[in-house]
Amino acid sequence: MRRVSVIVPTYNRLPMLRQALASIRELEAANPDVEFEIVVGDNGLDDDDAWLPGHVRPHLDFLDTHPEYDAVFGQAIYADPELRPTGEPWPEEHPGRGDDLTRRMLSGLFPQIGTVVARRSVIDQIGYFDTKLIGGQDLDWLLRLAGRHKLGFVPASCILFRGRVGGTSDALQRMRIGFDFRVFMRHGLPNALRLWKTPIGFIRAYHASLIHYYYYFHRKAIWFAEHGSLGETLEALVTPALYLPVLVAADLVRPTPLRKAIIRKMLQRPQAVS
Repeated sequence: MRRVSVIVPTYNRLPMLRQALASIRELEAANPDVEFEIVVGDNGLDDDDAWLPGHVRPHLDFLDTHPEYDAVFGQAIYADPELRPTGEPWPEEHPGRGDDLTRRMLSGLFPQIGTVVARRSVIDQIGYFDTKLIGGQDLDWLLRLAGRHKLGFVPASCILFRGRVGGTSDALQRMRIGFDFRVFMRHGLPNALRLWKTPIGFIRAYHASLIHYYYYFHRKAIWFAEHGSLGETLEALVTPALYLPVLVAADLVRPTPLRKAIIRKMLQRPQAVS
């Protein structure tokens, strides 16, 4: 009998927690040789996903046949707040091994931590999550494994990855981009000469790893230019200008939708108030 320990952080979301726990327990019937030990941590926010029937077994088989690997991740499927699938399993293709995998993970590939199964010995080798990282700690942990060529992949759909209920916030995005920046530099800079042949490769990977934050603030800036004030528009560009100044400059110099929206806002005449 194997034991698979599952950690489920939760905080004031009992219906989601019940769904998460039920999806894990359903796998026990299909895997009679596996005992699931579920550890629920109170005061976290990662109880909103659900496991799929194809989880765990492919991972265990992979680890049995590949003793050189210490952990393996699978595919996730985006879902709406009601857990209805909204996309195809990702990553869609095999992300590679060794340095190829590390390079992909430093260029925008974020393996979903809920799709990972790791040997117990991993904790003794690379330790736990870095508690100084409020965001990006899962990617940092997986990059430690990938850098040792110890992280594998199975093309199996493992979880429904629920979209954030109510969306996200500017404050959360500003916090997360800061920690993802630290994770990229922590693993990218020391290995730059090995992973990329030229500085251009390093720069492209850096932009690819943070580009989704740029899109978020880029959309906000255009919205404020069309519906808000010029001050709000410029404020939305502060964070991307700090971390991705080349992209901001390119959008302001070229005839892009952002530049056109800002120019229209600047040319608007203030309305008289009677």
